[in-house]
This record gives sequence, structure tokens and C-alpha cells, in this order.
Amino acid sequence: MPQGAQTRALQHGIDILIATPGRLLDLMSQGFIHLNQIEIFVLDEADRMLDMGFINDVKKVIAKLPAKDKPLLFGYHAWRNSTVI
Repeated sequence: MPQGAQTRALQHGIDILIATPGRLLDLMSQGFIHLNQIEIFVLDEADRMLDMGFINDVKKVIAKLPAKDKPLLFGYHAWRNSTVI
């Protein structure tokens, strides 16, 4: 999706945001996103992002989270073969 469409949506307010670490950092640096009021942070496919070399971007995003919140790291590959009881 082009960034212009994303920024217009952000200006109207959002409840849920899904973004790659790079795009999230871009939007944060441009002042479109602030993480100070975030309630829940989920990093899906974290294992793959780290394997692909995105550790620095992930660290930058996590550093911007409010101190009271802890990120939830969630990787598909970590649970896809698990049994739900």
C-alpha cells in the first residue's frame, strides 16, 4: 500500500496497526505514529524477522515502547507444530 494512503488512515485514528518494522520506523520518524499510548504490542513472525537480519529495526521499535509495556514476541514457526490442550 502506498504510504500516502497509510498516512491518511493514520490521521483518522486507528485501533490496530499491522506494519513491517521498517515501515513502522519510517512512519514514526515522520511523526505519523507515536507508541506512547500503545496497550498491546505483538511482533508476529519474530523468529523469521531476526533470521532475516531485522534485529536492529526490531530493537529500535521495542526501545520506543512505553516502559510499562513489554513486547510480546510471537513466531509462527515456534508454535505451528504444537498441540493445543
